[in-house]
Amino acid sequence: MEDAAEGKTNVLQGRYELGRVLGHGNFGRVHAARDLRTGRGVAVKVVAKDKVERAGMVEQIKREIAVMKMVSHPNIVELHELLAGFCARQQDRIGAE
Repeated sequence: MEDAAEGKTNVLQGRYELGRVLGHGNFGRVHAARDLRTGRGVAVKVVAKDKVERAGMVEQIKREIAVMKMVSHPNIVELHELLAGFCARQQDRIGAE
């Protein structure tokens, strides 16, 4: 998964190889990705920390993360990891996108 414009691979913290953007919102975007340790397909949400801070949404994001850590249901995407510094979340990819 290379950035064609720069010819470089987009890898977060040496672990998640980012692919195409699946969706985006006010504070970031979700990428199709691959966990390089397991080879598993995942979705990684990359949050624009500066936008969250400017909008005063830090506490809301923290609450969302706390709730996601507690939820376990087959129809709800599970939070696996929070990458500090990158504000990224790894979630199992569902189906064929």
